Amino acid sequence: MKKITSIATSVMLAINIADAQTGQKTYQQNPWTLVYEGAITENVKGKVNIHPVTYKIKDIAIVANVYTPPNFDDAQKYPAIVIAHPNGGVKEQVAGLYAQRLAEQGFITITADAAYQGGSGGTPRNVDKPANRIEDIHAMGDFISRYKGVDTAKLGLLGICGGGGYSLKAAQTDKRFKAIATVSMFNSGVVRRNGFMNSQIATIEDRLKQASEARALEAAGGEVRYAADAKWTDEMADKMPFDLYREGHYYYNRTHAHPNSTFRYTMSSLLDLMAWDASTNMDLLNQPLLMIAGSKADTYYMTDEAFGKASNAKNKELFLINGATHIETYWKPEYVSQAVNKLVNFYQANLKNVEQELIELSKQKWQWMADKNTDILADFFHEKSVFVHMGGTWGKDRELEIIKSGGIHYKKADIHEVSMNVMGNTAILLNKITLLAVVGGNEVTNPFMVTEVYMKKGGKWKLGSLSFTKLLNP
Repeated sequence: MKKITSIATSVMLAINIADAQTGQKTYQQNPWTLVYEGAITENVKGKVNIHPVTYKIKDIAIVANVYTPPNFDDAQKYPAIVIAHPNGGVKEQVAGLYAQRLAEQGFITITADAAYQGGSGGTPRNVDKPANRIEDIHAMGDFISRYKGVDTAKLGLLGICGGGGYSLKAAQTDKRFKAIATVSMFNSGVVRRNGFMNSQIATIEDRLKQASEARALEAAGGEVRYAADAKWTDEMADKMPFDLYREGHYYYNRTHAHPNSTFRYTMSSLLDLMAWDASTNMDLLNQPLLMIAGSKADTYYMTDEAFGKASNAKNKELFLINGATHIETYWKPEYVSQAVNKLVNFYQANLKNVEQELIELSKQKWQWMADKNTDILADFFHEKSVFVHMGGTWGKDRELEIIKSGGIHYKKADIHEVSMNVMGNTAILLNKITLLAVVGGNEVTNPFMVTEVYMKKGGKWKLGSLSFTKLLNP
């Protein structure tokens, strides 16, 4: 395989320090050490912002990143999505990429390093037990549900690779998650037991014996033994028969390498992993379900099996990204964009009430106009928008100029009645209001019926028309 030039952005040195509680060496990360294309390098007003946070699962410290949408207002309510990272991955890689891209579309998102892994606490390091990973997902749900601005009735879940298998299992019982999606789902238990594509069935008993011996050694205070702890070279990877491991080496060790990310896991974890299967009890999953996989992914058989067993899932859909392998769904722009677009439509359909979203957006618009916030309004107004006033009709640029200069100051809008018709990507909203405005230096109050036309563009609602009709009998 050809070596790939790193596309990582904002990669900074991690500081190797000793953890005060455990004595184990961990990595203290600068919050901007993100290793995906287009990653946030600083928080900018009006854009997606990232917020490093910490919380505990029992006595284990968990490090996470919360992404908030553009122009985030914690007085408003937003849908939120919990994102579980792949096996061996960390929050700064593909999980962060999807978290940022979904936040761009109006969702609050959270992704955390699993307990015992990455920058989170817990010893021995790199324990990889299904019960722990599932609890990580429940705990992310706990934390984000208390985050200011989150609408707890609109909580979604996304699992990537191994995080996908654990997300399916978490959602079977945790009904706070109203919509479930996976990208390139990986069934960790089946693969650890049988080998990838059933390549290690003959060695199951030998590997269970090794795991049992490793646990006994740990219990006696001896060394911690690890599986998948080899130091891979490019030449070794190129000889691998599976795209997953060949491309995985380049992703994790070359193009998107991160100091907290590692393939290894404790040998004793196999005692739990080898008896576990992400696709059991799928009939318990009764939420809307979207499963995404690459059409060329050699892991697709895992998605196919779990999807087939989800007999009670609502509006379930299997979406294949044409030409994509498993690892390419992590980073390749055209494949990530396809996955994100599908996810946005899925979560909007299953988490957002369109009418309520538009009503809230309309209310925000009056406040932005009162505050003369033309930077936000410039993005909010459609480029071909039309504004109809009692004194004339004009387009976007003229309206922004009038608001900025104070030619018309929309000081306060009291909303009395709201009605709406939504027709696909177009919506017409009628607002009966009393408007306090300053026009030509004079403060006036008038009752209006305001007609607002919205159009969805790039997953976002844009204002296409704003028309004022004065009411004679308010």
